Amino acid sequence: MSVGGKLIRKVTRLEKYIRKNLRGKKFDRINQIEEVMAESPGAYSVMLDAQRRYDEVFGLDVAGKEPLMAQNIVITSLVPFTFSGGVAGIKATLGAGLIAAFGIRPGDRIQLEEGDLQGQMLEVVAIYSATELQLENVASFGTVGDAEVTEITAVADVGDFEESTVTCPAGAGASQAEYWKITNVSGNEWLIWYDIDANGTVPSSAEYTTINTAGRAIEVDILSGDANTDVADKTYAAINAAFAAADMTVTDPAGASADVVIEQDYAGNVTDSDAYDEDGGQVGPNFSVAVVDGVDSNLLDSYLTLNSASDVVEYYVWFNVDGLGTDPAVAGKTGLEVAISAGDANTAVATAMASVINALDDFAAPAPGAAVVEVTNAGPGATTNAADGAAATGFGFSVTTPGTNSTGESNIDGIFEASTVKKATS
Repeated sequence: MSVGGKLIRKVTRLEKYIRKNLRGKKFDRINQIEEVMAESPGAYSVMLDAQRRYDEVFGLDVAGKEPLMAQNIVITSLVPFTFSGGVAGIKATLGAGLIAAFGIRPGDRIQLEEGDLQGQMLEVVAIYSATELQLENVASFGTVGDAEVTEITAVADVGDFEESTVTCPAGAGASQAEYWKITNVSGNEWLIWYDIDANGTVPSSAEYTTINTAGRAIEVDILSGDANTDVADKTYAAINAAFAAADMTVTDPAGASADVVIEQDYAGNVTDSDAYDEDGGQVGPNFSVAVVDGVDSNLLDSYLTLNSASDVVEYYVWFNVDGLGTDPAVAGKTGLEVAISAGDANTAVATAMASVINALDDFAAPAPGAAVVEVTNAGPGATTNAADGAAATGFGFSVTTPGTNSTGESNIDGIFEASTVKKATS
């Protein structure tokens, strides 16, 4: 007789056994099956063994019949694990799509067919991910590995804003069409020239023509009888709106000073401002410009690398300073943007970084009290250490607890049993 014929006969005998010994019994749920097993020793194992063989030969749906019990599954990994809230349990990893395909849900159970837990029936506590189950804990099974803990010491951003101070003469001390220039962080050059008593003569230098054609020459109308504070006020009024649109902030002298102070809105060293006569030859002589050089940000577009437990997800953490950054788009890694400002203290940089990292399920990174961010992986597992990227941050990195793998088992056969078990139908 063929193997298929033998199995058919075995299933037929099983059905007769059920009709004879379990007449009137309903076993819609696993706990009811267990009651049947208690009343009729051996019935449960006979049902299970016959059903497994039935499924192997005939599949899930043959001639309108559904399986009495659920299906064989292969668990690719079974390890002890500490779940959210410090709950101990066992994490079972199945192949992609199997959890959804079987409709596994909390309350279902899996009987392990081999390994250290052979024969044990473990309840599904929760669906941990698309491929992982949280099973009830078995304290004697395996050991939980360590989650990697890394201390990252941030540095301050040294970026500073360039500041130019233009000191204005009285109207009588100025020369017709003399001018001064300033460059913003975008590299655009502006020319500010003075027309005295509506003379109308423009600067004769070639650079005036070039800058004026670009729309960045600004005329300031003054009178020969103006005080130096008047010239400063009129300068402020002429340039304030245009400079604000060009990422420069002008301080209003408000009649109290002959100085017009201009600060770049973004950190960085730009071409120094200076003053010229109308033909651009002689520097000065009546307006003077003092410059405090800006400093480029040391953290703009820099990044560090950081991996989740067992390198499941590889991240890069990059710094966007004053919104001027460009994502470095590191190949094969997921980017995390940290927004900071030029000149931020190391504590501010650390706090901003911790907030971004802590928002992920893969890590815990509480707000630091100083410049050191302690990053703890969400689970155990040997993990590549955090490190500086190609565009280095200059941060310090110290692994205080190396990640280690949990000890468990892999490629274990099990039998999935739904909490609602369907009877065979004709």
